[in-house]
Amino acid sequence: MFRCPSSGTPLSRSVPAMSTDEAGTGPPPPVPVRDVLSSVDPGPMSAPASPESRSSGSETEVALPGGDWVVRSGGRTRSGVPGDSGAPLLLALFHRRDPASGEVEAKPAREVWTVGRDMEEWDSTKLTDLLARSRPYRVLPDPPSPSRPSPPSPSPAPVASRRPSPPRPRRLD
Repeated sequence: MFRCPSSGTPLSRSVPAMSTDEAGTGPPPPVPVRDVLSSVDPGPMSAPASPESRSSGSETEVALPGGDWVVRSGGRTRSGVPGDSGAPLLLALFHRRDPASGEVEAKPAREVWTVGRDMEEWDSTKLTDLLARSRPYRVLPDPPSPSRPSPPSPSPAPVASRRPSPPRPRRLD
C-alpha cells in the first residue's frame, strides 16, 4: 500500500495489478500520476494562516504582522538569451503604509524580482514570501542620454616629463 508523502493518507491503486510479460511474472505497470492525485483528498493546507490582501490592477495591499504594505509593479523584463523565449520577470516594489496617517510612502522600502506577468495572480502567501526574499530598495543612477549631457569626465593624468637622454660617448683620437 502506498501513502501520500505530505499527509500520510493511504492511496489506493486505480489500475488493477497486471504483469508486463505473458507469463505473468513481471512487475506491474506504473500508475498514472493523474489517477493517484485524483484519489487523494488534499485536506487542510499546512501553510500558516494567510494574511489579508486587496488587489486593484497594478497595486496590491497586504496586511502582515509587521505592518501594512502596498505592493506596486516597478517594471518588467524577460530572462534568457536570444532565441529562447525566457521567463517573464516582474519587479515588485514594497511601500510601507504609515499606520497613524494611512499614507503610503512615496519611496519603496523593499524590492524583489520574481517570475510572473501580473500581480493579480498572486495571493497573500506569495506576497509574504516575496517580502521575505526582498532586499532594501536601491536607487541606481540614470544612464546618460543625448538630451542630457553626461557628467564631465575627469581630466587625463598629466604626462610624465621625459628624462633627458644620457650623453653620447665621445670619440677619442
